[in-house]
Amino acid sequence: VGSEMCIRDRANFAVSSREGVTASEPQADIAFDLSFDRDKKLLLVDSLRMTALLGRLGVEDSVIPLGENATEGIKLNISAQEMNLEKLQPFAVLFASLPKNLQLGGTADSRVSIASQDNRFAVATEATTIRGLRIAKAGQKPFEQDQVFLTGQGWLNPVEKTYEFTWEMTSPQIKTRGNLKKTIEVDKGKLAGKAELEYDWSAVSDIVRPFIPEGLNLEGKRKDSISFESEYPAAQPEKMIANLSAEIPLGFDRADYMGLHFGPTEVKTNVQKGLLTIQPFETTVNDGKLRLAGTVNLKEEPMLLKLPKPMHLVENVNINDEVSRNLLVYLNPVFKDQANVTGIANFYCDKLTIPLGGKPAETAEVAGTISIQKLRLQSLGVLAEILSRARTRPYLDCALMPTEFLYAKGKVSYDDMEMHVDNYPLNFRGSVGPAGVLKMNVVTPYVVTEDFQIDTVKVGQEAGLDRLTLALEGTVDKPRVDLGKLLESQGRKALERILEKRGEEILRDIFE
Repeated sequence: VGSEMCIRDRANFAVSSREGVTASEPQADIAFDLSFDRDKKLLLVDSLRMTALLGRLGVEDSVIPLGENATEGIKLNISAQEMNLEKLQPFAVLFASLPKNLQLGGTADSRVSIASQDNRFAVATEATTIRGLRIAKAGQKPFEQDQVFLTGQGWLNPVEKTYEFTWEMTSPQIKTRGNLKKTIEVDKGKLAGKAELEYDWSAVSDIVRPFIPEGLNLEGKRKDSISFESEYPAAQPEKMIANLSAEIPLGFDRADYMGLHFGPTEVKTNVQKGLLTIQPFETTVNDGKLRLAGTVNLKEEPMLLKLPKPMHLVENVNINDEVSRNLLVYLNPVFKDQANVTGIANFYCDKLTIPLGGKPAETAEVAGTISIQKLRLQSLGVLAEILSRARTRPYLDCALMPTEFLYAKGKVSYDDMEMHVDNYPLNFRGSVGPAGVLKMNVVTPYVVTEDFQIDTVKVGQEAGLDRLTLALEGTVDKPRVDLGKLLESQGRKALERILEKRGEEILRDIFE
């Protein structure tokens, strides 16, 4: 039988599954040359050509069984040109168990062969090209490649949702080959695979974004080998990642994180039953050293990077404007509006918990001791207000003395952060809360003399003296000094001093 057929909008060809997944094609022009073998219950496809919104599809020298008693399984030789992956995605969800929340984009040309026996389909391609590939997931930056070449073969069982594939993929920035197998045995699902990878971090960073801290950018070209496996309850496929075991080498030539610039780094990691372990490593950062180790429980939501034990995390690291603007300003408001900041920082970390994949920072928790030597600031902003009565220069030589602090529930707090600014002592006490809200006092280098004049003291002269305290309010973006509270508190202290000094004389006058 030879014929031509046109399916238009009113037909709106659609296929649905019991799970409620629907794939449709509203318009298709089809030309075919078919024959029907009634005895064998087979549809023989000499040729079939379809032009539709999702692309052009051709089928040649193929067999399609009709009914349960067909003597042969399906055999398809398919060619595809200009296939729109976005429009093809619903069919991939329906027939190939593609995750619903994964969005595809790009245009594909391919030659694919499919053969079936029972519920098992053998699939192979020797020539698939995708232009403008785009893979996106809600809330994440998409993975994009200009052009991808793919060869592969394997089988899948859409009823059991099992499969086995080997592949080789080449693109300008990624080359990979390997195998992946998913099987169901009784009530257990098993996933196993191995991959040889050549890649550029600039291309794959977005793929691993859920597993790295937000704001971390990695650079460099790598050649790595990864193997993994997972055994999980067949009825709970969402536990596949939670039961994953893998060997994953990591490394980069360069990395940047909020003004911290890392040198070449090699990291050994492994996953056992859903627990990712980062072995202790040391690398250079801003002419200093960073030490880190950690664990990530892949079963948790959100996933958290945790420090296994206290360690000297940051040693003699140079700070800069970016570090000041992104990190230090949330530690103390004196770093607001600063420029040309320099200094050498050390941080001994007692506890570290960091959410991965852009989760809310309020879930992070950090505790430890920080210090900054050879700190150079400018007489600007709130720092200039605090030292307005002191003799200071435009550029200030400072030191942040070792200070214990805690970051938890979006708030940084400390009992006493001592800073020496041009040899003037400042002591900050309080917190920087969520949204940068300040609830803080600073003990200034000012004292009230015996004749009620304001004087300044230098470091080493302040012992035993009652220094004036200022309230810092507002936010990190708009900090302000509350002079009203200063007058209130110091006025009370002045009255107490008068009574202390002249109390006996005043009492004598009252009783006489």
